[in-house]
Amino acid sequence: MWWLWVAVAGAEPVVTPAATFQIAFDDDVDAEIADGLAELRSGAFDAAARRFGAMAEAGGNVAVRTLQAIALYEAGDVRLAEGAVAAGLAAAPDQAALLALKGLILADLGRRSPRWPRRAAARALMGR
Repeated sequence: MWWLWVAVAGAEPVVTPAATFQIAFDDDVDAEIADGLAELRSGAFDAAARRFGAMAEAGGNVAVRTLQAIALYEAGDVRLAEGAVAAGLAAAPDQAALLALKGLILADLGRRSPRWPRRAAARALMGR
């Protein structure tokens, strides 16, 4: 799981701006990620979203932000997932998982990306 490593070690609690709880990270960040992944697998999407969100706010990398966005999306918090995707894409604009999730979110919200051509326009461009 080296690709999910984040720099959030220490015993200080992390409180996100909208949080009403604290999360104290172990010195073993891999254990925190493993716990979050276990929450995802068990369907505890809200708990996973809080865990990964706190890790991301504490300086986690884009992979942690991606996991937060996935957990939020699976929990049904599409607008919050959209915000997490935007934050992740601000740091890594070409991150494929975030781009794919953005497409799902836009579809769920009934919106199109301004860069997605309409079908008729695309056909006209291809000469059909």
